[in-house]
Amino acid sequence: MALFFQIIGGIVITVILLILAVYLFIRFKFKDMLDMDADENRTPLVIHLNESFDGSWLEEPEAIHSIKALRSLGFIKGKAYDVIGMPGVKLLAFFNQGHAAVLYSHPMAGLWVDLVFLGESGEDVTVSNAMSGSEIDTRPECIKIHLPNATINELWERFQESTEGMSASSIQAENFRTFFETAYQKDMAFIANKGGISRAEFMRVKRNNDIKISDEDLERAFLDTKLQEIEQWHEAVFSAHDLEDYESDHTFFIVPETAYARAFLQYLADYDVIPEAAVAPLGDKFLNSTAPDLFAEINQGISEKLRANHVTSVELPLKAAVFSKPYVYD
Repeated sequence: MALFFQIIGGIVITVILLILAVYLFIRFKFKDMLDMDADENRTPLVIHLNESFDGSWLEEPEAIHSIKALRSLGFIKGKAYDVIGMPGVKLLAFFNQGHAAVLYSHPMAGLWVDLVFLGESGEDVTVSNAMSGSEIDTRPECIKIHLPNATINELWERFQESTEGMSASSIQAENFRTFFETAYQKDMAFIANKGGISRAEFMRVKRNNDIKISDEDLERAFLDTKLQEIEQWHEAVFSAHDLEDYESDHTFFIVPETAYARAFLQYLADYDVIPEAAVAPLGDKFLNSTAPDLFAEINQGISEKLRANHVTSVELPLKAAVFSKPYVYD
């Protein structure tokens, strides 16, 4: 079963990376509409695949051409799915003697194809013609080859070259949905546990899309992105673990193992852990500190009866500690 996790992990990481890159592009391009676009274009920590009953997207000329090309290479068509959590995103799975392929459709990014290989020795190779996604770091054990706008035959040639001499494991259509969903959460946990999108990844998206933006707006977009990441982690932690997120006399919040200090401080202010006026000066002071370290020092400075208390720690959807503190009425 571990092999299925790894195989599907190779498939899902490309859709994660592409949607992340598209999301960042939107935030750059439409910086005056960040809040409006955020919920629709952020990458969820958990997705679900519902069997799709709307096959109209598969009747478009580009989809028909892609399906024919994959079939000509020996791939057998599986089921089509709606990706619940990513509005408008759909996929169609294919299988071929231990190899897998996925045809994706995204409202803005259009169609793209992933060819996926997992070797018996753990080799993990994905070749994709997605328009973007190479800007985002992947797990070190994964080989991701991005060939934007390449034909499926060109993908196949590169795929064969990259996996030559490797013995393939197998993937079955019957297990596709379950392991896709599970591996997606695993890969998103990898991204979250490294602190989400790094500044280097953020800047690569900007450079690769030749986006014109002032330094001030660039910094605002980065900070806003990092803050929304933490808010999303907060929602995911409390949802996944059925933790009480509200009581009349307590505030519940998370302390991620890794987070951008300025965004984490703003998050603490939003949950009334620190005053809003403290965000900027503490951001300068703790810029290079970890979230647990800076929180521990802040919490130590609070009166003992008003201090936050540790509730629990979680590993998924990311590594984080959950705290609660008494609500202070003005």
